Amino acid sequence: MQTAAEDAPAPKLPTAVRKLVGTLPFPIEIDRHGIGPDGALWPRASAEPLAFAFADRGRSFAALAFRSGDDVRLHLCGEIAPLPYTVQSAAVRARLLKLMRAPTRLSFGRVKLNERQIVCVEADLALAGPATPNRLIAAAALFVSHTRSIVDRIAAEAALPARPDGRTAAPGAKAPRRTGGAPGRCR
Repeated sequence: MQTAAEDAPAPKLPTAVRKLVGTLPFPIEIDRHGIGPDGALWPRASAEPLAFAFADRGRSFAALAFRSGDDVRLHLCGEIAPLPYTVQSAAVRARLLKLMRAPTRLSFGRVKLNERQIVCVEADLALAGPATPNRLIAAAALFVSHTRSIVDRIAAEAALPARPDGRTAAPGAKAPRRTGGAPGRCR
């Protein structure tokens, strides 16, 4: 036998959304609110940065949004290719280092070598307006589209030549293990 509560129809979407967000001010900034175990939104007291990761065409990117006074800053970073050791390919290493030193046409962002000897692109952006999910995603998409040509060029240059035995060493092939840093992080 069903109870009256089980027989009641589910609330309509606008009613469910209003109940979920309650009386929170709009727009809802994702770094100022959290989601409780019951699914309800609540104000966050801490100023912890918000981290997220995404991928574009098989390349991993990491993002960190944080408050700097009243402004929201977004640090974006993507690892492109490992810098090969000279023993692996002196020519590829030299081309990558030359490409990294050459001036790029990036209006924001930079190409760098991280502590694990991986070539990265990164940028620190100031977000105008509230830190809404749409604004963070739009900034990440702008970064990826803006850096796509340099990322593709570095990835092409990083392709290792054929080995003496005739097999090709793929970009990103396992090199001797390097220590430091977490995967997907550029610092």
